[in-house]
Amino acid sequence: MFGLIDATSNEGRADCENTGRTKIRTNNAFAILIRKGYRLTVAQGKHSLPDMVHAALASLASPFSPS
Repeated sequence: MFGLIDATSNEGRADCENTGRTKIRTNNAFAILIRKGYRLTVAQGKHSLPDMVHAALASLASPFSPS
């Protein structure tokens, strides 16, 4: 349902544009891509990639949570 990309790369930006997915930036070099219609939140601050993945998976339990 989601994938992780390097948000700083041209390839990553092109993927967001070409697939029409929503890109949510975090405070580090990664972004979470999700299908349109779902809102995924990751805690602010610097987190390791595994922490981000766990936070993303946990938020899937309520994908339409208001931000």
